[in-house]
Amino acid sequence: MAFYIYSRVSTYGQSTDAQVMALTRKYPHVEVVTETRSGAKARPFLMTLLEQLRKGDTLIVAALDRLGRKTTEILAVIADLQRRNVNLICDREGIDYGSPTGRLEPKSLCPWPKWSVTLPREPVQGLLPRGRRANE
Repeated sequence: MAFYIYSRVSTYGQSTDAQVMALTRKYPHVEVVTETRSGAKARPFLMTLLEQLRKGDTLIVAALDRLGRKTTEILAVIADLQRRNVNLICDREGIDYGSPTGRLEPKSLCPWPKWSVTLPREPVQGLLPRGRRANE
């Protein structure tokens, strides 16, 4: 039974450090896999990690959107992990797919990719001068 953290950022100007620090604080002594590349393209480190996961292992991610850009991609990963009895923990959403609640129909819990795209913009919009804000 092994535990893995997968952390991804989209561009080389970003860092996985904040995700890794937050997750290793909660889940110490785990193997960490990081990737810096757009989720629109292939995620080779994630694909390699998913292939090596075995029954009883746990994959920990900062958020569901780290697993894919589209709901269908994320659902496919969740279904594959559940089929192979690999646990998935999504920190931001507070979902442990190994718990009874986490084993509920994942479709009802997975509108995150499109929704999470709006999260970074919300605080920034309030800082922009009037007239430059979206919807104004």
